[in-house]
Amino acid sequence: MDLKINDNSQVQGGNYNDVKVNGNLVMNGNSEMDTLKINGNFEQEGHVKVQDELKINGSANFHSEVTAGEAKINGDSKFMGSTSFSELKINGGALFKELLTAKEIKVNGELRSEKNIETEYIKINGSLMVQENVEAENFRSNGEFTIEGLLNSDVVEIIPNRHCTAKEIGGRFIRIGSRNMRYSSTKFLGNIQTEVIEGDLIDLTNTTSKIVRGDKVVIRDNCNIDKVEYKTSLNVVGNGRVKESSKIGG
Repeated sequence: MDLKINDNSQVQGGNYNDVKVNGNLVMNGNSEMDTLKINGNFEQEGHVKVQDELKINGSANFHSEVTAGEAKINGDSKFMGSTSFSELKINGGALFKELLTAKEIKVNGELRSEKNIETEYIKINGSLMVQENVEAENFRSNGEFTIEGLLNSDVVEIIPNRHCTAKEIGGRFIRIGSRNMRYSSTKFLGNIQTEVIEGDLIDLTNTTSKIVRGDKVVIRDNCNIDKVEYKTSLNVVGNGRVKESSKIGG
């Protein structure tokens, strides 16, 4: 059955078709539904499984595990348990207290995570703050991020328009800066700061790092690198600065 709440209500969990909250709803117990749309305030005390779309335009607090197909967060939300989505799009603000897994993540607002994030694809246009690690296949950012642990992705592409930090960055292909290097790095407003960058193909602009380790490495404008270890080639362009470099065995 469908459930529509326009006032202040408290209901037991169960199986529903479409759930729409325009007022204030507290749902107790585990629940499963086709869709969940929150325009008001929502609080869930048990597990939640949404088969299709979870859409939050208001405010939501989930105290246990959440599984959903497509999730759109335009308001504010807090997830206390582990979460799993096919697609997650954040235009508002979201806090995740446990593991966040999703096939695809797009952040135009603010995403905060106290644990790991695991995804195939993540695009940051807004703000990302992670207290542990990010594991991805494809990581792209035009926004700002703070990753206190490891950013590990097969492909890493970052336009440093804001200040970004990660303890370590690892991947097969890592590019920090514009794809079109005819444009001056002075067009970038921000920079990247990290302790270690390690990959196969590495191309850096506006980057500060203690160690860069890779096969083919390019260091461009506004980079300050303490040490570069490379296997095949090292190319320093413009005002990029490398204090120490060494060629290592294959």
